[in-house]
Amino acid sequence: MILVVPITPEVPKRLRPKPWYGLVLAGLLIFGYWETTHTIRQDLDYVANLELPPDVATSTQSLPKIDDYLKLRPLLTIAPARGDWSLSRLLMANFIHGSHWHLILNVLCAFAGARICATFLPLATLIAIFTAGGSIGLFASMFLSNPELRYIPHIGGSAGIFALMGAYYVYNFRFRTRYFFWFPTRDRYFLSLPTGTFFFVDVILVELVLSAAQVLPGRWDNVDHFAHVFGFMSGVAIAVFFRTAQGWPAAIHTRAEYFLHRFLVKKREGELTFADFLTLLDLNSFNDPLKCVLIDRMQGNSLNPSGEEIAAFFRFISPTFMRYQTKETAILIRTVVIRGKTFPRKWLHKLPYDLLIQIAYEMSATQQSRYALLRLFYTYIAENAERPNVVSRVQNLTEQLENELEMTHKRASSYDV
Repeated sequence: MILVVPITPEVPKRLRPKPWYGLVLAGLLIFGYWETTHTIRQDLDYVANLELPPDVATSTQSLPKIDDYLKLRPLLTIAPARGDWSLSRLLMANFIHGSHWHLILNVLCAFAGARICATFLPLATLIAIFTAGGSIGLFASMFLSNPELRYIPHIGGSAGIFALMGAYYVYNFRFRTRYFFWFPTRDRYFLSLPTGTFFFVDVILVELVLSAAQVLPGRWDNVDHFAHVFGFMSGVAIAVFFRTAQGWPAAIHTRAEYFLHRFLVKKREGELTFADFLTLLDLNSFNDPLKCVLIDRMQGNSLNPSGEEIAAFFRFISPTFMRYQTKETAILIRTVVIRGKTFPRKWLHKLPYDLLIQIAYEMSATQQSRYALLRLFYTYIAENAERPNVVSRVQNLTEQLENELEMTHKRASSYDV
């Protein structure tokens, strides 16, 4: 068995979500169950003691007559069905659960979903997404599933939980998620992966396939997958609306960064300095898209940082960034060389050999990049003299690159002649 559980967005410890958002939402679900438990018991007793006339129970053409009995269910006084619904009951249905186990599972999932969204959303917005997205998911499910019977109640917070999941993917899709990873042959540990890695497994592959199966005569399970999928889509739509209304930049990750960015933009009248970007990265050093924006502006000469500022920026060029953003790392190295700046000594000491080779492969495409790569090799050798095995391998690569550049130069000279 493999266990992969999302724990938190990959952000510094001070920006990690606090649990009280999840506790509030879990408390609302528990309160809703406590307030409706009497009606739920009445409904269970009604269904358990329901005795259909023989002609209705045995006839294949008796579904409309069965509806005549189902529409008297006590649960329909507080929950919606396709044949009998209202907006208030549709909203209330998110907080109604049919059993203790149904409640416990959704409480745990709602706590986790609200908690990981707390990095991006205020509590009121979070609850609004849960309620509105869940209601839309339940409404869609009422009209897409159970086509024969019109008085089947639709309840539960699962659609709202998937709406929170959709909102989380909107705010964190370009970033990474910290997962709790467990495998039988290894110890437990935490692992950070791009959020989009599990997007298709979580929603597209699993829920869409099961939703398609839900319309078949023989269902695989009793889970309302239609509500899950439409709840997720509603959460995505609502989150996109909020981000657009707020003017949330694509490279800004958390709410704290959003407010700091707004302050800096207002202070600089829209033109951020290199130091402003460093201030944002000091707040969240894991924000790789913001680093890519800064590298792009350096390449385009819209920012002209000093040597000290470049050294400060290289503090955020971590092995993880270089592994996922090798192309941007290569652009940064070429830009530093073109501007006549130096690479920070600490960064050169921490640069692993395997990543140096990965960067070299990326920079081997153009002549200008090869000269920049040669400069990187020279400085890397000079700063890692205490690692003779690594230095000897880099020296061999340096000699090969020098020979290639020399031959290219000779060919170019012969063409000129």
